[in-house]
Amino acid sequence: MITGKVPTALEAEIFDQSLMVYSEHEMPNSTFTARVIASTQADIYGAYTGAVASLKGSLHGGANEAVMHLLLEGKTVDGLETLLFEKLKNKERIMGFGHRVYMKKMDPRATLMKKALKRLAKDRGREDLVEMCQRGEDILREEKGLYPNLDYYAAPVYYLLNIPIPLYTPVFFAARAVGLGAHVIEQHDNNRLYRPRVKYTGPRNLHP
Repeated sequence: MITGKVPTALEAEIFDQSLMVYSEHEMPNSTFTARVIASTQADIYGAYTGAVASLKGSLHGGANEAVMHLLLEGKTVDGLETLLFEKLKNKERIMGFGHRVYMKKMDPRATLMKKALKRLAKDRGREDLVEMCQRGEDILREEKGLYPNLDYYAAPVYYLLNIPIPLYTPVFFAARAVGLGAHVIEQHDNNRLYRPRVKYTGPRNLHP
């Protein structure tokens, strides 16, 4: 339905792998949002709506899209290297690297997608994408001590699967809907309202 053609066995296998690794992953923003909403005893539709809204922000949703735009802008291994060093010099955020859970090691989901990319690239005659991604991985590890997360290698995989870039985030959410559903059900089954306290840190004893 996405590409207009029946996928090959390899394409179906790799796409299925990507859906599995995206399906659930602890407590990122969208999952936390869904659980907070569910804790009010709102239904699953409300929880999903809030989760979708949390993906609108560039720091949570759209990372895999940003990675693909970065690779397309770099065009070649040398071009990507130049682009990355320019971004590092300007202290720009580079999407696809770093993770709150995997601070000092590579995201194991990214390792799986890296292997998938190599298989798909060989089938497509696009080993240049693998070389570009590897060079980017090396640069960020050497310069910043950062490792790729899932989005870094899922992006070129989706690109070679001929999935339009604007659909990367919707595909991610379609996969994550499974995990979100599990979280919402768990929250409803053993509910406690999320109600954190806040600490005031501003000035005190102000008088006119």
